Amino acid sequence: MLGLTVADVTVQLGDTDLPPSAGSGGSFGAGSAGSAVVLACEDILAELALRMNAAPEDLVLRDGCVTAGGRRVALADLVRGEAIVALGKTGPGTESKRTSQASHGAHFVEVAVHAVTGETRVRRMLGVFDVGRVLNRQTAASQLSGGMAWGIAYALCEDAVVDTRTGCFVNPDFGEYHVAVHADVPVIEVYFVEEIDASANPVGAKGVDELGISGAGAAVANAIYNACGVRVRDFPATLDKLLPGLPPL
Repeated sequence: MLGLTVADVTVQLGDTDLPPSAGSGGSFGAGSAGSAVVLACEDILAELALRMNAAPEDLVLRDGCVTAGGRRVALADLVRGEAIVALGKTGPGTESKRTSQASHGAHFVEVAVHAVTGETRVRRMLGVFDVGRVLNRQTAASQLSGGMAWGIAYALCEDAVVDTRTGCFVNPDFGEYHVAVHADVPVIEVYFVEEIDASANPVGAKGVDELGISGAGAAVANAIYNACGVRVRDFPATLDKLLPGLPPL
């Protein structure tokens, strides 16, 4: 909003001297902190507009300079050696009672099922997501691809086995509780449909959170059904659940 590079911005978080906030969890952190920053920046823009003798909506901020009405002035010159201080404050609102603010996504999976052994391999996986404004494309894509890999794991191999006599887990370690490893996960593609949601919050961002795993396992199961005609309704889709239903050669 101020036309600065990331290197020019200093962020302070996680200090008890600072006001309490929503914290990090449940997709609250980025939307809450980002919204407060947006509101503070709007006040700064209003002050800069006064100093440029222009309307805030007419300002163009880029590369540390402010342009309006044919004038281009360095932001440092407009500050005049004294800090412009603005306070952005945000809290729970009522918008969620009027509009739906959910993030959305779709998974596309290609699997191969061995016609004799029933072994399943995920060959390709692609996800397309709408999370509002993407604040950090690299970390958002990493969060989503991690969830998609997790979806492969719970669809194909994760199985917590409980001894019904004792209530204890029979496989309490990674030697017997299997998670997806590199050999199980293909190259995962993540794409964003970036539609800034003004109803969600001032920054227009919605939660990424567990969106990557929502539906990922179901897409794997649907692909298995499409490949061999066996519908698995109890994860994981292990060989014993596929072999009886495989079509004869």
